[in-house]
Amino acid sequence: MYDDRDKDVRNYRKAIYYDGIHRYENGEREKSLSELTLREFDHICYGACYSANKQLLSAIMPRLKEIEEKESTLFKMIDNLLEDNREIYKQLEGVKAKLTGGIEKR
Repeated sequence: MYDDRDKDVRNYRKAIYYDGIHRYENGEREKSLSELTLREFDHICYGACYSANKQLLSAIMPRLKEIEEKESTLFKMIDNLLEDNREIYKQLEGVKAKLTGGIEKR
């Protein structure tokens, strides 16, 4: 019965000890949330948001580039079709002018 309790106490003390070791960097202890000033808290939040956005963009950008490449080829095809249609339309207008001009002359 006491073994489990003692094991829990030892684990709790180990956790506190190791947490204390990891909280010191360059001789300074990291502040807990309640010790932070508003400016420091904003700085930490901004850093976390920036890091998350950077990771998200690094995951999304390759896919967006693929989509952009596919769309650019699609838009090029559409532009080519429109240009072909313009040429066909001009040719049809020329044929129509010849036909109507021939009919008017008679």
